[in-house]
Amino acid sequence: MGIYKSCKNIFIGAIATTFIITTVSPTFAAENQNIKFNDEAHFDSSHKENIYKAVELGLVKGENGNFHPVTPISRGQVVKTLARYLENVHGKIDTSIVIPFEDVGADSSDPELYRASLIVKKFGTFEGYNGKLLPKENITRQAMAKVLVKAFNLNEQEKVGESRITDLDLAQEWAREYIQTLSELDITNVKDFRPLINVSREQYASFLVRSVEMMNSTTEDSSGDQ
Repeated sequence: MGIYKSCKNIFIGAIATTFIITTVSPTFAAENQNIKFNDEAHFDSSHKENIYKAVELGLVKGENGNFHPVTPISRGQVVKTLARYLENVHGKIDTSIVIPFEDVGADSSDPELYRASLIVKKFGTFEGYNGKLLPKENITRQAMAKVLVKAFNLNEQEKVGESRITDLDLAQEWAREYIQTLSELDITNVKDFRPLINVSREQYASFLVRSVEMMNSTTEDSSGDQ
């Protein structure tokens, strides 16, 4: 059994017994409830609540008191958020046998990115391009759809509706199933998904929180009748 398959099984088992939102310690949550970003006035009202939820969950961070909501989010930043999520669920993850991406080595100037890159590679969330993670590149909406589906195993969740996406033909073929999954689960509620444009930080916060809440809801359903 390959690394991805074995880790996937571990992941599913952990979800069955762990409420994702309650993996955040009460102290940590309380501290982050008091955070208010200096650039809050520039938040889109449809994303504001999710930005603060993502912060409270310990998945996203600001910089020097600002969140920079409309700035495109980079692949490296997404990697960090998903690694934080995975460690929230599993605790400390052993990455000793994971082969690093070629462009994020142990001598990286960003130790968190290095460790996060090993975590997402172990779980098959990020596959990279020709062995490279390309952490400084912005992530497109279609690429984001793929990594969210993989990180949260969203393709295994029960659909809540039919896909509403009307511009699926603009996406590359490999991405279409992932975009449809987000729509079928109401993680995206738009018709024009715009698969090739970059994801802003505030948009990503909403996608991330909805994915977490989808898994949390699934856990509640599976543990309700004992």
